Amino acid sequence: MIKPFIIIKSEKKLTKVFLDDILYCKAEGSYTQIVSKNLVATSCKVLKLISCELEGYNFFRINRSYLINFDNCIEIKKNKRPIIVFSNKTEL
Repeated sequence: MIKPFIIIKSEKKLTKVFLDDILYCKAEGSYTQIVSKNLVATSCKVLKLISCELEGYNFFRINRSYLINFDNCIEIKKNKRPIIVFSNKTEL
């Protein structure tokens, strides 16, 4: 069985990223930063388009700037604002 992936087109290269490796995607103007377990890549697409590509997988838009992968979310801490903890201990 082939693992699902997306191709991230940046200025000078194409990068293959497996969906189960993605931790979250962050909007940065008209670009999107994709943070995975192994790398950080910047896509030329806006977050809304990436969100559409990942529809049907376990991704959730938590606000205007972030799209998270629930498969890599291990904990949600309740404070004044909830904090999401990922498998690599990154917190949002």
